[in-house]
Amino acid sequence: MADPTYSYPPASEPGPINDSRYKSIPIIEDSDGTFHNISDGSPMPTKDSGSPSDGSNTLTTPLGSGATFTGEWEQNNQPDVMVSLQTDTSGTLYFEFSVDGTNASVFPIEGFKITSGIHEFHTAIKGPRYFRVRFVNDAFTPTYMRLYTYFGQFRAPSTPLNAPLQIDSDGIATRPTDFQDEVKRGRRVGVTGWNKFGYRLDVPNNTTACIWPAIPLLPTFLTSASTFTVTYNSTTDGSGTTGATELVFIYIDDDGLPATSTHTLGSDGSDVTSFSGLGINRIAVTAAGSAGFNTNDITVTATTGATVQAVVPAENSITQQAIFFVGANHVAIAPWLTIEMAALDKDKALVLLGYTWNRTSGVRTEVFRGSIDRSLDLHRQIFDPIKFRLEANSVLYFIGTTSGHNSVLDMSCRFSLNEYQLT
Repeated sequence: MADPTYSYPPASEPGPINDSRYKSIPIIEDSDGTFHNISDGSPMPTKDSGSPSDGSNTLTTPLGSGATFTGEWEQNNQPDVMVSLQTDTSGTLYFEFSVDGTNASVFPIEGFKITSGIHEFHTAIKGPRYFRVRFVNDAFTPTYMRLYTYFGQFRAPSTPLNAPLQIDSDGIATRPTDFQDEVKRGRRVGVTGWNKFGYRLDVPNNTTACIWPAIPLLPTFLTSASTFTVTYNSTTDGSGTTGATELVFIYIDDDGLPATSTHTLGSDGSDVTSFSGLGINRIAVTAAGSAGFNTNDITVTATTGATVQAVVPAENSITQQAIFFVGANHVAIAPWLTIEMAALDKDKALVLLGYTWNRTSGVRTEVFRGSIDRSLDLHRQIFDPIKFRLEANSVLYFIGTTSGHNSVLDMSCRFSLNEYQLT
């Protein structure tokens, strides 16, 4: 056999060797002085698939029934350990580590369950710690034992798709996540989850009204920014009262972007906010006296034009309006909608209409039409399989049209969506 040792011909000057008999490959030196080939991107050493144990953690002699084999402590600088085992009995395999060669830590605590006749291998990160293997035989006497220990750097294991996966097979540790939960917990940057809800009570017959508790039947959307005038009963709400004393506004600012600001109620029943905007998605009471809520209605109008923009109904502490403003540089994705009605007359009916209005184009578009007949049902729920997209600078809102006898009805609506920042 030819001598495998590589040698290089002398060169007149430093530079690459232009000789087809020689091949250059990138290598790195490991901490133990060995060299690894990294030309294929593999972290595996080029010599073997690891360094075998010195024999103190190898077992080829069958154990007796119920017997235990415990290897001896070995220490080296290899990062990982792999144990390969096959025997015709069942038992439990344990990895033991130690930082001092005396006190042992077991991995995993319950061990690896070994099935008779099935080859198994398991790996673990070892680092510079001491390692030894332990195998506890069940109440059978095997005819063969093939337990080998290797030290090195090993790939994550894989298995064919048609092979059964044992519950203690090696795997990569991951934490399952729920996207929507993470959105609501603020773990997804650039995405805001919204639950919108609203109601309107005592709607007369043959009336079309937005699902919100404001006196105007339909909302007026702003085309230019305005500050907001907050009107309240100063004897029950406001500074020094037992009712609401502070509000948080979640709104669309002068540039059409989502914003949040706090407003402290005064004492004269009418305040003007220090901020301005184009629409309000939510107002909530964030501080109150001993009552713990707003005792009477709080109405918010645009200072310019005096159009109603939001209402916090008495004792609700939050707005109740089936309206959502999408910010500039944002889109919203809505998957779900539910509507309900309550009426005494069985022949009462409600037609629900959903619209979008775009501030940029000024165009209103009907995007939903559904009905509820009191004689048949009181509830309608919709899940859109591909979800509904709302464009930037648009407003989604719902209105209801009543029909039937002259008695009134109550209507409520709830929907959810995610608002995504585009850039």
